[in-house]
This record gives sequence, structure tokens and C-alpha cells, in this order.
Amino acid sequence: MTDLESLSTKIAALLLVQRGEITLADIQALPFVDSPERAAAIAARLAAAFPVHTYQRKRSASDATSWDEVIRLEEAPAHAQD
Repeated sequence: MTDLESLSTKIAALLLVQRGEITLADIQALPFVDSPERAAAIAARLAAAFPVHTYQRKRSASDATSWDEVIRLEEAPAHAQD
């Protein structure tokens, strides 16, 4: 992994933690991410580093053919009170 890929992965991780989710389109829009393959590699690194699940979300109600891949942090399990 190059320094620029590492930087892009750190930015994506910060956005994921801050917002609770990030889309593949968000990752592709980051600086230094110049291909869909690099965005997918960053998404894979996020999935390996955080407890996440992925799903598809429609971009708009009027366009049924446009979908985003969403990476969302999983909810932390509730701790039982003693």
C-alpha cells in the first residue's frame, strides 16, 4: 500500500467512524482515489478493520437503476447490567 492509499484509507475510516457509514461513491470521491478498484480495496480494508455490514441503497426514489454500496458500522452490543 502506498502512502497515498494509506492516507485515503485513514480519511475513509475517519468518515466511517464520524458518520457511522460511508458509501463506495464517497470513497471514490476522496483525494488520491483514482479508480473504482482502489475504492473497492479501501472498502475491503475498512471491512477488515471495523465491525461493519454492507448493503445496497437506492440513490433516489425517481431512479430505480442507481444504487450505492453502503458500509455501515454495526451497533455495539448492549452490555447487561449486574
